[in-house]
Amino acid sequence: MASSSSSWLDRHGPKTSKDLCVAPKKVAQVREWLASQLDGAGEGATAPPANRVLFLTGPAGAGKSVTVELVCRELGARVQRWQAPTPTLWHERAYQSDLGVEYVSKLKAFEEFLRR
Repeated sequence: MASSSSSWLDRHGPKTSKDLCVAPKKVAQVREWLASQLDGAGEGATAPPANRVLFLTGPAGAGKSVTVELVCRELGARVQRWQAPTPTLWHERAYQSDLGVEYVSKLKAFEEFLRR
């Protein structure tokens, strides 16, 4: 029996990109774009790839995230997820500044994430 700490998706979700309920042509487009980015970022690359951002759009549950995760796994790449900072109220920010916690806007935090 599977561990109770693993999610339903972990136990029963797609294991490879062939298992996805996403149009194979779309999966191939994502794979092609990701592969081009990885090829341009390897050792000996003279310049970063020109198109560095891929936007996937669609309704919740359409398979956008799992498509990227599975294709990256198959290509040997690691996915870094952006987790938006928890919103803080103004009075909480004032309290945190007394503790030495510096305020950083969400936009600034996102810019720093993209530059990593």
